[in-house]
Amino acid sequence: ADDPLDAASGAFRNAQALAKAGAAAALLDVLKSLGPLLQAPDEQVDASAAKLASSVSFTLKGVAANEEVCKQVAEGGGVEVLVAVLQSDASLATASLAKQSCVLMRQLAGSDTIKPLIVSAQGVQAVMRVMEVHAAVASSSNPPQLPGLQAVEAGLSVLAALCLRNPPGAEALAEVGALDAAVELMQNFPQVPNLQRQASMLLRNAVARSKDLLGPKILALGAEKLLVQAKINHKMCVDVGSAALRDLGCDNYNEGWTPTTIIMGADGVERTADDLDEEYLQFQAADRVNTIPE
Repeated sequence: ADDPLDAASGAFRNAQALAKAGAAAALLDVLKSLGPLLQAPDEQVDASAAKLASSVSFTLKGVAANEEVCKQVAEGGGVEVLVAVLQSDASLATASLAKQSCVLMRQLAGSDTIKPLIVSAQGVQAVMRVMEVHAAVASSSNPPQLPGLQAVEAGLSVLAALCLRNPPGAEALAEVGALDAAVELMQNFPQVPNLQRQASMLLRNAVARSKDLLGPKILALGAEKLLVQAKINHKMCVDVGSAALRDLGCDNYNEGWTPTTIIMGADGVERTADDLDEEYLQFQAADRVNTIPE
């Protein structure tokens, strides 16, 4: 009761205050001004400009913490600016900039009104190009390079968000080969759990409201086998992989997945229903041991 610290971090409240003070617009202006410096006609990327653009994107993502601020960023030309950054030589050469640009675009893509703007601004193609380049770089070493993989994962998260509750967006992605690219990435990086999870989410979101149109296409790409394998290899993929398989109409979608409800006990410990059953059985056993026969 006498703890002076806030119950939460206050990050959302601080983001709102910063946005109200004009931080989102100011950061976007900085990102715009960096545009020419991110191009490298002489094949020598300005590393300091790339690093600054990455930091600005990271900060702007934190400030754009709600729908209202995301719309402000989009109305200020943020989508076009981000697409230009992703298309720049610096994003293709610098995994950290590619990642942070995609993370910011993913934040904007959470707004249903901004999704069509990203698609119409060639955002999908820009993200796919970044993923292609950094996937190639990542796969050039064994094990794959982490920065490149993180850029690819962030790109997949953008595409997954664009498909969510957005059948026209999902169809647009299919037309430019984004679903093919996701399946290929699952084939090429089977042991990378976050990448497998993001790709599974993309396939699930794409097919969820376009089963008749996109379901057969995704299955024809060989997605069923890859989704099953992702569930087997990575615990974090069990839920999203099962959801994707279910929406694709696969009979084995629930294999290995037992949805559970998490229950918060009076002691503050989270337990599943199975945990509670096990504790009750243990309690009964202890009660029998401690009971004195009459």
